[in-house]
Amino acid sequence: MNNTKEKYSWLKSLLEGWGIKECWAKIIAGMLIGALAACGLLSSCTAGYTQSVQGDIAVHVSIVEPKPHRK
Repeated sequence: MNNTKEKYSWLKSLLEGWGIKECWAKIIAGMLIGALAACGLLSSCTAGYTQSVQGDIAVHVSIVEPKPHRK
């Protein structure tokens, strides 16, 4: 996935596949992509998720604050 639109489309499709209505999937995908974009611009950020066999989903986000510049 090279650009933000592809990532948004993939995430929206994933959410719809989980049974979330299209209008909510668009909102959730937009919020997540926006948050990850902001996180990537402001700090070092990684995000991922795991899904159990039962369908439970756990989201993992790690944020590392940038070090202040010294003069």
